[in-house]
Amino acid sequence: MLSKLKEFFKKRGVWIEPYGEYLFLAKVKFTTYHTTFFLKDYEINSFLYLIGADSAGNPEEEFKRFKEATREILELPPDHYLSSFCLLLLNGELPLLYSSKSLWFGIKGKVEWGTLVLKEGKLKAPPQMEKIEKFLNSIATTSTGEFP
Repeated sequence: MLSKLKEFFKKRGVWIEPYGEYLFLAKVKFTTYHTTFFLKDYEINSFLYLIGADSAGNPEEEFKRFKEATREILELPPDHYLSSFCLLLLNGELPLLYSSKSLWFGIKGKVEWGTLVLKEGKLKAPPQMEKIEKFLNSIATTSTGEFP
């Protein structure tokens, strides 16, 4: 599973191994264009970050430390919409934690943080990150590693 995620992020974004105190940092950018009469009016950028950890001590303290560590890698281009930071715990148990923050009263978008756990060969995420859970699981289960 992890090898397919690694392949996807390397092809379409960034995969850094190791990243500070974490096992890896993966990042991919998604751009949505709004067009009118075949002319591009504006674009919206969203970022998905996946950060791997080996094990966690106190879950709340680990989550707080994770949120603080992501501040240095957060990108806020003028057309930012959403940045999602996912902490993937490879060994041990971590509850499904979630937090979010609107930027400039929502004008600059939103940043969200959540934990992912590996259970029975699938990634599990908090309910607020259900789309990310489905997206990452679809990448990990495709046989070719291509975008589903």
